[in-house]
Amino acid sequence: MDLLRYYVRVMRVALTHSLHAAHSVLLILVIVIGVIPYINPRIEILVDPHGWAPAALILAGIVTVRLLLAPFWIWREDQAQLLDLRTQLESKSRDEQRRAAKTAAIDEIAQEISWAVNNLVNPKPHPGNASDPETAIAAFDAKFNTWCARVSKQLESRDAFTQGDRIHFDDLGFVPVINMWPYPKLNNLFSQLNLKIERSRQIEQRARERD
Repeated sequence: MDLLRYYVRVMRVALTHSLHAAHSVLLILVIVIGVIPYINPRIEILVDPHGWAPAALILAGIVTVRLLLAPFWIWREDQAQLLDLRTQLESKSRDEQRRAAKTAAIDEIAQEISWAVNNLVNPKPHPGNASDPETAIAAFDAKFNTWCARVSKQLESRDAFTQGDRIHFDDLGFVPVINMWPYPKLNNLFSQLNLKIERSRQIEQRARERD
């Protein structure tokens, strides 16, 4: 059945536009036959271009040539279709990979926010209640800066975030200080942490909404 369909396709390709091509060739032949005696009256044309025989021969020749070339034309058409399908599949695969990378990058930021809430917003033990506050605050500062650097590095992913997202997280500008502890340094750190987490959530939300 497939072989029969292929032969039908070959015949269809061979016969398509054959009459039009034969008409064009016959018209050129009539013009040439008419011009030759005009240029050289001694030349006698024995073939009647208006008869059915020349038209039949021309049509048969065109169909024969097209039959020979039809398999190549079919192959070339199939190759073009295969190339188009392959390009579409590759494009779809790239889109799926980008979406997967975007989702993974956004999920990492969400996990970092959760980590900060559990380990920085609610540290145990709290540096404000430590027996050596200065050492505890210095350790908390180092932990906070490590988290900020980690988030900033993750915001370099262009699958999900923009350069503006990273700048929005890194550069806080003016930070309203929340006075909760009798240690200015700790109050300043918690104020920065509060703003960093707030901006992280904004960035996460924008990234999920972004196409």
